[in-house]
Amino acid sequence: MYEIKDALEVRKMERKMMKNKCFKCLLVGLAGIAFSAVADRPNVVIILADDFGIGGVNAIVDSGGLIDTPNMDRLVANGISFTDASTPSSVCSPSRYGMLTGEYAWRTRLKWGVVAAAGFKNNEGNFDLLIDTETETIASYLKKAGYHTAHVGKWHLGYTNEDVLKTYVQQPLVPGPRNIGFDYHFAVPHNLGDVAKVYIENEGVYQLRSKKVKQYRGEFNKLYHGYDAPQRVAREVTQKITDKACDWMRDVSAASPEDPFFLYFAPVAVHSPIVSSVKNEGASKAGAYGDFIQDLDDSVGQIVDQLELLGKLENTLLIFTSDNGADFSPPQKPQGIAKAAGLKLNGDLRGDKHTIFQGGFIVPFIVHWPNEIKSARTSNRTISLVDIFSTIKELVPVKGGESTSCAPDSVSFASSIFSADADAVERGPFVTHSALGLYAVRHKQWKYIEGRFPESVPLGKRKNATNQAVPQLYDLNADPKEENNLFGTHPEVVSQLQGMLDSIRDREAK
Repeated sequence: MYEIKDALEVRKMERKMMKNKCFKCLLVGLAGIAFSAVADRPNVVIILADDFGIGGVNAIVDSGGLIDTPNMDRLVANGISFTDASTPSSVCSPSRYGMLTGEYAWRTRLKWGVVAAAGFKNNEGNFDLLIDTETETIASYLKKAGYHTAHVGKWHLGYTNEDVLKTYVQQPLVPGPRNIGFDYHFAVPHNLGDVAKVYIENEGVYQLRSKKVKQYRGEFNKLYHGYDAPQRVAREVTQKITDKACDWMRDVSAASPEDPFFLYFAPVAVHSPIVSSVKNEGASKAGAYGDFIQDLDDSVGQIVDQLELLGKLENTLLIFTSDNGADFSPPQKPQGIAKAAGLKLNGDLRGDKHTIFQGGFIVPFIVHWPNEIKSARTSNRTISLVDIFSTIKELVPVKGGESTSCAPDSVSFASSIFSADADAVERGPFVTHSALGLYAVRHKQWKYIEGRFPESVPLGKRKNATNQAVPQLYDLNADPKEENNLFGTHPEVVSQLQGMLDSIRDREAK
């Protein structure tokens, strides 16, 4: 619903018909439209940035020279940019769950909040692995299609089946990512500022020397667990996980050059604490926050360059997006300083991370696939991050390889990858969900905010979101900034949308 800067030309995709290859026509639920199935299984790379709004990509919202994002701009210039891409939640864990499973996280125990870090327990999140080992994920699905799979970067979905995990040296950390489809896992377990201060590799602390633990006070004046293992240095984390991702792609390509791979790469940028690399310190004109964005851009560039070096870029479906919109911190914080400099973190949208408003949900969503996307364009088709799973299923069908309940809230947008004509397809009603558990439902131009907290949300937390916890109705086509509440003037629309919301909450599958 935003416009790409210098509006990229919209035209139909050129279709490449390779000789001596079989193509299968797939119907897409749109009369008269069919597209060719991919003859060679594409590699799949999903880059999921952290707390990154649409204002962080120059080609989407012009920063006026405040930041430099040549690598993300290059994806825009050679791909499809979806201008109405929504996350299922305005906070980390539930959006990541939804992306990997094609299911809303509120269908699990996580009714609000996020998964807690080791040594802590919150009201809803706790620590144990949020994804049930019986739940199909993109990774487990693609493994059935012969893919090698890896997750590198931020995790924030928990480990083990214990309600409270007191320490990460309680190993092995199972069940974990390798029990839900990933062959390899290298992670920042929670976020850049978590007090574990270590990496997790597969089922344990990376390079753990012993089970000794001694707390210490360090970076950002935090009290860290003090594991006997290499301690993360905030400035070096982005490069470390980028190197790990590139190394994994290189190694798996060398060992199995004919096999496709799936990489879920989750940068820690630009989540607080805002700390850029030494290389980019002072490089932007938007303070430390802008510098950190440029770290993210460098990381994206290295992933793309590695794919090109390996000869894999042409047949790689690469999706760049974010788990939620940017976080508006106080004026004295890096995000506030960047805003004061003129950087529009979430464009002109209302709200930010945590909130029920569009600024917390609308994110960059760029699809890049040179073999199939021959000219850059924008798409105003409404999609959700939960739709990635069904899209991949349509592009890489696995006969008999999915459960009947696989990706219950996901709707494929694959047709729009192949034809601009498919952008006219209307998505059915879908739910967005705030950090404090407020529900909204979107359908066509309408957004209805129910305005009720889950009973388990403490009163103390509710007071910071009182302006969100009231019934609201917006026509997003006429009012994308959510300034004119139509709740009192369109009771028939409110009734219809409330019924849709209730129906979605009541059902277990599509």
